[in-house]
Amino acid sequence: MRIRVDRRELLHAFQTVSSALPAGRSGIAVLQNVKLAAEGKNVSLMATDLEVGVRYVIEGGEVGEPGALVIPADTIASVCNCFGICTCCCRRR
Repeated sequence: MRIRVDRRELLHAFQTVSSALPAGRSGIAVLQNVKLAAEGKNVSLMATDLEVGVRYVIEGGEVGEPGALVIPADTIASVCNCFGICTCCCRRR
């Protein structure tokens, strides 16, 4: 998977879907993660606490290679907040 999206849009999408993550530590580790999927020209982020799920679609991103991956929520927050650049490029090998 290879994508390029606006950093501010990615941060906004992450903040929106993270509202569905369980507060504190969950006994189910995957619930502390956000699913990032890319297909066509859309990048979507999804999260759930098994009662409520939130999906946010970023339209108009550049998708070089479609795919999906699950990323720890704190990793996405770090990536979005530490870079001052306008676009984020993600690539899964």
